[in-house]
Amino acid sequence: SLHPRVTSIIDHHSDAGQHLQASPRVIKTAGSCATLVWDDAMGPTIRRALAVAILVDTGMLRNADKTTDLDIEVFGRAVA
Repeated sequence: SLHPRVTSIIDHHSDAGQHLQASPRVIKTAGSCATLVWDDAMGPTIRRALAVAILVDTGMLRNADKTTDLDIEVFGRAVA
């Protein structure tokens, strides 16, 4: 049985009322579960992690050889 091993749920189907201890437990109506994963992935924790990764990879957005306009744009959205 997988029941004791379920630690988190992101699902676009009807809530069956199982695994109430799961965290996160995101169950919302959507055409695709990918929509919910995207929405959850863009939460504040992931945005901060992405912002840090951009800073590290681009030398704090100062490395002219690596930093692109896209890096700057996405960093701005990540910290907004």
